[in-house]
Amino acid sequence: MAQQPQPSRRFTRWGVSLACLFRHEGAVHKGRMHDLSEGGAFLESSVCPAKGARITLALKSADGQRQFNLGAEVRHRSSIKTPRGKLLGFGVEFRNLTPQAVADIEQLIIRHGQVSD
Repeated sequence: MAQQPQPSRRFTRWGVSLACLFRHEGAVHKGRMHDLSEGGAFLESSVCPAKGARITLALKSADGQRQFNLGAEVRHRSSIKTPRGKLLGFGVEFRNLTPQAVADIEQLIIRHGQVSD
């Protein structure tokens, strides 16, 4: 049975574990995406940009056949609990999504997502 989203959130968060790259201040960094929604995500990374920083995420499509990019703004730096333990990283809000980017996010959720708390 699907859980209802938290009242303070516009989009349901889905638990995923997806490798990604992100570009910040001209450098490319590795990360792992968790808690994906149509509005944003949590990224586990040893590099945590400051709140308000703009980044570009690079993800593989759900079928693995192509890469797509998402513009995002860092909303907070924190940690989340997972079955693996506490993960350090940062939460982002997606910015200026195209209809294709929304469709790509939806396909990732369909393929990899589990309702998250």
